[in-house]
Amino acid sequence: MRRAMADIPLGETRTYGQIAKQVGAPAQAVGQACGANP
Repeated sequence: MRRAMADIPLGETRTYGQIAKQVGAPAQAVGQACGANP
């Protein structure tokens, strides 16, 4: 999941739902991972 977030180009955005679909995880899990990312 962190790799997918790190691969987002500078200046672009993704929703939790878009990342979740990409990695095959629930959007809530993506949100929690983003919240825990320092």
